[in-house]
Amino acid sequence: MKMMNGLIMNSKDERQLQILKKYTGAGTLIGATGFGKTYTALKIIQKSLIKNKNHNFIVVVPTVNLKEQWENQINKLKITNTLVYVINTACALNSECTLLILDEIHMYGGDVFSNVFKIKYKYILGLTATLDKDSNIYNLINKYCPVFDEVTLEECRNNNWVTNYKVYNLSVDFTKEEASKYNKIDYLYRKSEYALGGRFVAFDNANYHIKNQTEHKSVAFMYLNAVKQRRSLLINAQNKIKAIQEITELLPNRKTLVFCESIDFAKEVNDLLPKSTIYHSKVNKKIKDASLEQFKNGEINTMISVKALNAGLDIPDCSLGIIASGNSKTIDDVQRVGRVIRVNEDKENSIIINLFVKNTQDEIWLQKRQLHQIPIPIQKVQDIL
Repeated sequence: MKMMNGLIMNSKDERQLQILKKYTGAGTLIGATGFGKTYTALKIIQKSLIKNKNHNFIVVVPTVNLKEQWENQINKLKITNTLVYVINTACALNSECTLLILDEIHMYGGDVFSNVFKIKYKYILGLTATLDKDSNIYNLINKYCPVFDEVTLEECRNNNWVTNYKVYNLSVDFTKEEASKYNKIDYLYRKSEYALGGRFVAFDNANYHIKNQTEHKSVAFMYLNAVKQRRSLLINAQNKIKAIQEITELLPNRKTLVFCESIDFAKEVNDLLPKSTIYHSKVNKKIKDASLEQFKNGEINTMISVKALNAGLDIPDCSLGIIASGNSKTIDDVQRVGRVIRVNEDKENSIIINLFVKNTQDEIWLQKRQLHQIPIPIQKVQDIL
């Protein structure tokens, strides 16, 4: 243990040991990204193997990238009897195991992925960085593996288990053409939303009217089209591209992750930035693997991710995250921040910059997903320094 501000603080090893003692065979660990959830789970496996060398283990992950990272750690620690499956494959397994580990368990609440709980197991361990109590998975977790411990980001920061970091919110304006389009679309959105019963029920009502071909299907189509068009304008706002270029020019020596929601947007950013590449689901696996390797070894300085790499990427020297667009989900924000705050001896701090179009739905989404943070509002890129 160590002293900090008059308080007794645990080392990371001591905290992980506490978790091992608390785990009784069926539970979920909420742990901030960078704490070491994977390593803690592997310690649980090692402890089980000491009791019985014939115990066997199944680890389920959401992506191939995470599968490879788990397998690398398993091989490094020379752990036996452990297989790692991506969720799509795991849902079809007809296997039995001593311990089932569900990494990123918050992603397994859908009709298909929830079949993973049907794997036959004696013990179960869930891992996640955060949990939405309003999500489908919450009831499943309470049923099969209730939360037994939580390591918060605040605890990690207080103990220096993650690097110091600052979160900035940088507002940008629409272009005149974008602003004109947005105002027209937003008018149609609000008009149709009101006609469908208001913001709390409009989406469900719209889908009902379309599915059942009711007399209100035209206003339902108007509403859903407005939702789609408004979001498209926000995630592809041109001044966000300009801001990303200015940020990377201001901080050229930082290994950078750019998070966005549009492939076209990502391509535009990639065309402007030197030593950058794009990573998304439609890129060939060999190309993605090569890009990740180049990013890790420094040949590429900026990785532009489209709805990918929120979870699982482990590059400790990455110290700049630019979130160009997102939604209102806190869990996505936690995952993205987690990608750039891992401790590394060569970096003193990390910077996370959220871009948003002010006085639009973009700003509302940002405020909702940042309930766990106290960001610093800035008006221009130079305010970062």
